[in-house]
Amino acid sequence: MASSTIDLLSNEKAFEDFISSTISEELGGLKVVHFKSDWSEPCKKMTGILAELKSDVETNNGVSYGEVNAEELPAISMKHNITAVPTVLLFANNKEIDRVDGLRKEKLTSIIKSYVKIL
Repeated sequence: MASSTIDLLSNEKAFEDFISSTISEELGGLKVVHFKSDWSEPCKKMTGILAELKSDVETNNGVSYGEVNAEELPAISMKHNITAVPTVLLFANNKEIDRVDGLRKEKLTSIIKSYVKIL
């Protein structure tokens, strides 16, 4: 079973490196990034949901999970139109391909599973 710790992307370079990294030359992989705030209870729940998804083989195959403190990295938050937390963005090939605003476990799980099948 994979580690269920979600990587904290604590600066702009870490964020850019995370979304642009590839698993292999052929496979870029899916990157799931949770924009959060430490004070938000829904964000704490979302972190737990992402840890569950990371440890599940159906939603971990070729998927990398990371978190950004939206208030500590305002330039990244503004660039990606983060207006509320929790917001989860999905990236592939260094591009945003989908997003889930709010605490919506079923929708997020379904979206991740659908991309795991095609990426």
